[in-house]
Amino acid sequence: MFYRRRLLLALLETLDGEAGPRDFQEHAFLLTRGQSRPSYDFIPCRCGCHSFTLEADRKALIRHGWLRDRPNWILDNKPLPAGQASNPHSTLLTSDDQTTLELHTQRWGILRGDHLVREVYTRHPFYATRSEIAGQHLSHAELLKVHECIPAPMPGPALFTIGYEGKSFESYLQQLINSQVNVLCDVRRNPTSQKMGFSGGSMRRVLNELGIEYRHFPRLGIASAARRNLQTPSDYEQLFAEYRQTTLQTNKADQRAIVQLLAQRKRVALTCFELESHQCHRSSLAKAIVSRFTCQDLQSLTCDNL
Repeated sequence: MFYRRRLLLALLETLDGEAGPRDFQEHAFLLTRGQSRPSYDFIPCRCGCHSFTLEADRKALIRHGWLRDRPNWILDNKPLPAGQASNPHSTLLTSDDQTTLELHTQRWGILRGDHLVREVYTRHPFYATRSEIAGQHLSHAELLKVHECIPAPMPGPALFTIGYEGKSFESYLQQLINSQVNVLCDVRRNPTSQKMGFSGGSMRRVLNELGIEYRHFPRLGIASAARRNLQTPSDYEQLFAEYRQTTLQTNKADQRAIVQLLAQRKRVALTCFELESHQCHRSSLAKAIVSRFTCQDLQSLTCDNL
């Protein structure tokens, strides 16, 4: 079992084995803020802080019989591994996390519902910036602190590139939010991933909730087979030189479509897997868009890697 899932079970145990979906998200948020390296990242959503990875782990725990398949989080009292049957879930945590869990229980263990929401919003006002219920829980002065966390609108147009290698789904989404991206252009040939959240369908659903449009441009991608034996910088240079001479020369229509998105939606990001843009074809694509296509709205266009 992933360590982070053990942390969830230990937390649920301190909540008497049951918690509502929103309450548990907020307790997990407060708990992981106390970790030196948080087990989960969160983003601000309509009801406050939210982790899609945490929800995915909940489904995995249900599949493996640790939680009941109910709307609420409910421990199913599955026996622990052999030799540990009499130990609570918290004994399987590191000593630092056991201490963090104990402190969390002392400070917030009894909080539920509105009291818990208010605790999260007042301590971490940034996570109330997209909330639809903040006005029900915060005073005028407290709401002003929330508004102070909302960044001023950034001018456009702007073209970004972003890779998700080594990132949690939430930290990736937060980069898009921070940069005020309006459209995400997926330039993978096949928009599938074993990492939670990064397949095309999942990204489209979540981005839609965040007000970010998702567009897939498979013809601007590179086939997986062409990337299998890349080992040296010269291998990458050769691959991308071929990409510039073939795909970028023959497929102008999709590039123009991205330019139109820039003109209309102002802040656009190109995404693929690789963390470093120089190891990904998206950098060649971005440079082509900046250098080859001009219109009145794109005269000051620049490209940044997120």
